[in-house]
Amino acid sequence: MKKVVLIVLLILLSVNLFAKDIRIITPYFGTINNQLSVENMDSMDDTAPLGGLYFQWVNPDKYQWNVFLYGSKDINESNIYGSHFIFDYYFGQSPSGKYVVGLGFDYIQINTDGEVSPFLSDFKMTNKIYAPYFRAGRYFNFGSDMKKVSILPWVGYEQEIIRGDYSFILPSMAPGMPPMPTAEDIKENYGYTLLGTNFKVTLYHFIELSAKYYHKISMDDGENLNTISAMCNIYLNRHVGLSYRFKYIEVSVSKNTYHMGGVAYMF
Repeated sequence: MKKVVLIVLLILLSVNLFAKDIRIITPYFGTINNQLSVENMDSMDDTAPLGGLYFQWVNPDKYQWNVFLYGSKDINESNIYGSHFIFDYYFGQSPSGKYVVGLGFDYIQINTDGEVSPFLSDFKMTNKIYAPYFRAGRYFNFGSDMKKVSILPWVGYEQEIIRGDYSFILPSMAPGMPPMPTAEDIKENYGYTLLGTNFKVTLYHFIELSAKYYHKISMDDGENLNTISAMCNIYLNRHVGLSYRFKYIEVSVSKNTYHMGGVAYMF
């Protein structure tokens, strides 16, 4: 994560080379709710503070890319770290819209160490979820210069790769029988078809409202997962604004919901 932050800072130092592009950096602070459900472990529900850093680089006619890093400690006996990256390329530009193809990568790591069940002791788990994906769609533009609306329906594919391990000690099952230590590796792969829609409204050049939804349909076991996000940016001037971000994420082993606010800086 430190390397990614360093790369972002180096990019910011070179902004004078790309004066026509738009760059936004936002530190966020808020809370995250985590609902964790893993085999051999009781379901758990907890809320804790959350911090994050968002950076976006936009060339309105050609591309955009953004990266978001976030983390929370001591939630459900766990530390959670995550990142999201996507690069979108635009083509077929016209007043009514443009086409987009994109490549993205999501990563979530859950490190658990604690008493998560009265029937288990010394429970430890490392769970890493890697999710590369691609998508394609088209923006449809509506409205006037003062009230702009864009809608992006898109389809894609995601490969979810889960790696890690867990260990615990089972209590003695009978008098004279010693406790039973157990350790297992986590190695799972899932493919998902993605169906999504992005919606954005810009009012009077200083208010931005956006909502995104995509549905993941498993190609392996029929599991269906959802991701919902929303954001509101209010710019106080050409360079500074206030930002609120909401996101609900379902993955194979957990559900995460976060609310975050921060000050956005635009270059």
